[in-house]
Amino acid sequence: MASAGDIHQLFVQAWNKRDFATFRKLLAADYIYIGADGKELKGPDAGVAAAQGFAAIFPDAQTKIISMYDSGNASVGEFITTGTQKNAFLGIPATNKSVMIQRCNIITVSNGLISSEHDYTNLLSVLLQIGATVAPPPAPRQ
Repeated sequence: MASAGDIHQLFVQAWNKRDFATFRKLLAADYIYIGADGKELKGPDAGVAAAQGFAAIFPDAQTKIISMYDSGNASVGEFITTGTQKNAFLGIPATNKSVMIQRCNIITVSNGLISSEHDYTNLLSVLLQIGATVAPPPAPRQ
């Protein structure tokens, strides 16, 4: 049977190819996704919908695996996703700006399928890159 890390790599490959049929086949019936907003989505259809939604916003997005660690039924991936904002993101109209998103993605595997996924993303960094907010000034030196 494939390791959690092997399955994680297949998951990223399916995303990069926009092969949502394979993407879905990697998700267990009881799959749970928790994204950067903290909302919990349940079921493989919800997981695919979330991925397709992100792909609609950043249609050229590609994820590069920087490092990956697995132990038992869990895999932790450090990723960099790059893409161009072509549609509204969190209510912010398309800017056509490129982003580089540093992410930590953790999956748990059960019976060869992904049963849970937690994605940690610095949303402030994304908002800064698309010009939706500005960085605060540095604190005064004391």
